[in-house]
Amino acid sequence: KDFPGRQMAPLLPRMSPALLRIFVDRSSVEVFVNGGEVAITDRIFPSEDSDRLQVFSIDGDASFRSVRIWKLETPH
Repeated sequence: KDFPGRQMAPLLPRMSPALLRIFVDRSSVEVFVNGGEVAITDRIFPSEDSDRLQVFSIDGDASFRSVRIWKLETPH
């Protein structure tokens, strides 16, 4: 509750698809577009039942050609 809000960054339209790399862990989210052309880093404090990530476009259309998800191993 102490850190509400959504983070946004502009991405200019281009002919080639954008490459998004999104890293999520227990207390942070990092988004890198096209190798760092656009980057967002944010601290998060999700509840235990949080299991969603939202990506959206304002004043434009966006679609995903492919999505790959890797689960990181928890160190013992």
